[in-house]
Amino acid sequence: MVVTIVDRGKADAVLDAARTAGSTGGTIIRARGSATGETVTLFNLPVEPEKDTVLILAPAAIEKKIVAAIYQSLSIDQPGAGIIFTYPVASVYGLHGID
Repeated sequence: MVVTIVDRGKADAVLDAARTAGSTGGTIIRARGSATGETVTLFNLPVEPEKDTVLILAPAAIEKKIVAAIYQSLSIDQPGAGIIFTYPVASVYGLHGID
């Protein structure tokens, strides 16, 4: 599983990059939060940055290729560009077409 957290509105760019590496799709989850832990205020009201979390199930054989494509396309090496992490999935049920 490849998980990418980026600013709201960048999920489609994540999925486009992943598709160039062989992904067949993903799930976008809307989220809020900040890696810095700092609270930004607007008119004395706290404002949390809006994020997109993209979950991509893919065969282990292309996982690194997907990560590399997202990393390069979205310049993840730049501060504030987002994060990518992976973790193993033991079983998947009800999803067809992924080995």
